Amino acid sequence: MSGALRDIADDIRARPGRAGLSFLALAVGMTALTVLLAVLGGLRERARKIVEELGAHVFVITAPPADGAAQARAALDARHVELLRAHLADGAATGIRIFDGVSAGGDRLARVFAADAALLEARPWRVADGRFFDAYDLRNRERVAVVSETLAVEWNLRVGGVLSLGEAPFRVIGLLRIGADALASETADATLLPGDRAVFVPRTLPPYWLGGRGADESALDAIYVRAPPGASVERTVELARGLLAQPDQRIEQLSVLTPEMLLQRLRKWQDTIRVTAGSIALLCLILGGTTLMSLLVANVRERVTEIGLRRALGATAADIAGLFVLEAILLTAAAALVGAFGTGAVLWLSRERFPAPLQLDAFVLLAPLAVAMVLGAAFSYWPARAAARISPAEALRNE
Repeated sequence: MSGALRDIADDIRARPGRAGLSFLALAVGMTALTVLLAVLGGLRERARKIVEELGAHVFVITAPPADGAAQARAALDARHVELLRAHLADGAATGIRIFDGVSAGGDRLARVFAADAALLEARPWRVADGRFFDAYDLRNRERVAVVSETLAVEWNLRVGGVLSLGEAPFRVIGLLRIGADALASETADATLLPGDRAVFVPRTLPPYWLGGRGADESALDAIYVRAPPGASVERTVELARGLLAQPDQRIEQLSVLTPEMLLQRLRKWQDTIRVTAGSIALLCLILGGTTLMSLLVANVRERVTEIGLRRALGATAADIAGLFVLEAILLTAAAALVGAFGTGAVLWLSRERFPAPLQLDAFVLLAPLAVAMVLGAAFSYWPARAAARISPAEALRNE
C-alpha cells in the first residue's frame, strides 16, 4: 500500500498542472455541494420549527376592525369562537386580544395577551414551570399572569412572584416556553409572534393596564383554530370560512394564515438554491471528473512500459486497475476535504450574516466526501480498465 501511495505521489508531482486543474474543479464543486446541503438542511429545519411553533394542524383567523379605526370594536369576538367550537367536534378554537406597550413598572414594557384556558390546546407552547390559568381563574377574574420564560429570566420573575401591569399587581402562576425564531423570520404578523416580553392574562379581566380606559371584553384580535384529528387543515379552513361568512356574523373581510402559507416562501428558497447551487456543483463536478479522466488516460499512455514491466514482474490486472482507481479516489477525496471542510469553516464563521439559514453537521461535511469517492471511482473506471488490459508484449512493442 505504501508503495502504491509513493507511485501516486510521484505521478502527481510529475504532472502538477493536470492534477491541479482537476483538484481545483473538484474543490469548487464540493464547495457548491456543501453550500447546497447546508442551506437545504437549514431550510428544512426552519420549516420543521415553523410547523412546531404554529402547529401542524393550526391556522389563524384575523379580521380588520369593523369601521377600519384602530380603536373600534374588532370584527372578531367571543361568539365567533363559540360558533367554531360548536362545529369542530374534537378540534379547538380560542381567541386572543393583544395589548402592546403595557407598562410593567419603571421603564419596563410588556406585551399583554388576553386569552382563555384553551390557548394551549391550539398553540403548542409548553409550560416550563407552574401552570396556565384555568376555568376557575377566568370565572372568578383572578389577577393571575403567565409570562414567557425569556421575560422571566430578564426581569427575574418566578412562580408566586408579583408583576405589575399598569397600576395593578398580578400574581405570576406560570412560565411559558415559547419558540418564535422561525415564525419571526417568515412573517411579520403580530398575532403569531408573542415576542420575548409576552404576558398572558385571563381574557375575562378588565384591562387595568389601560389606565381607566375600558375595552370590550368580547372583542378579539385573532382566533387560533386547531383542526380535529383526521381532518385536513384545508377542509377545516373551508368550514370556518363558511361559518363566519353567514350574514348574522357580520364579518365582511376575513384573513386566514396556515402553516402551508408560511412554508411557501421556504419552498421558493429551496427551489432557487437547488437550481443555482445544484447547477454549479453539478457542472464543477462533471468538469473535475472529466479532467480527472483525461489525467488518468494520459497517465496510462505515458506509463505503458511501466505497466508492462509490472505485469511481467507478477502484478495482476486488478493490481494495475486498483492503482489508478486509488489515485483518482485520493485526489477527489483531498478535493472534497479542502472544499467541504474549508467551506464549512467559512459558513460557520459567517453564519450570522448569511442570508439563508444553515445547518452544519456531520452529514453536510461528510456527504461531499462520499460523493467525491464515488465520483473518483466512476471516472477512473475506463482508464483503469484500459491500463489493466496492457500486456507485457504490448509494453515491449511500445518500447
